[in-house]
Amino acid sequence: MSNVIGPWYDRQRCTCIQVNRTATHVEYVPFEVLGLSVHRMTITAFEERYKPMVGYAPEQACQLYLKYAETIGATNEVLKYLGQVINIDEKDVEMANAKAKTASKKTPAKAKTKATAKGKAAAAPKIKAAKSNGNGSITAARMFQDLIMVGKHTDAEIFAKVQAEFNLDDKKKTYVKWYRNYLTKQGKNPPDAR
Repeated sequence: MSNVIGPWYDRQRCTCIQVNRTATHVEYVPFEVLGLSVHRMTITAFEERYKPMVGYAPEQACQLYLKYAETIGATNEVLKYLGQVINIDEKDVEMANAKAKTASKKTPAKAKTKATAKGKAAAAPKIKAAKSNGNGSITAARMFQDLIMVGKHTDAEIFAKVQAEFNLDDKKKTYVKWYRNYLTKQGKNPPDAR
């Protein structure tokens, strides 16, 4: 498969756009209700989960994702990739950035659960999200995942770093375990807890 930006879908017909491919990994933008960001997965895991959408023009997919970005927000990295295929004007960038900032300010009181076929499973932890890093925004969720994938810190150290950065209370210590499980389900093979 070439390094072309294009749409893919999984068994549940959830879509994503492949935006970059190296010899070992794929970078892609899945549709996420809380905003669009670039994710990374091994080629093997990505192709086990996703299939290319044959006959669906990359331009059409990128236009759709630009509309999503204007509605739910997106990182500047996502907009840069979409801009390689379609024209994105300053107004589009401003709308996507404004929505991303608005979404990051919403902080629900507690994480909800959603029913699954096997019972109840915890939904993604809801935590404060925005801190500028010069390249857009980082989130507590992204920081949890990045520190877990590094594999050099204990769960307590990971929580302490994110807690200090985002002012989390001690009740959120279980988030490290939740994100490690989430990364495993995404096929990212996180290192075991230390």
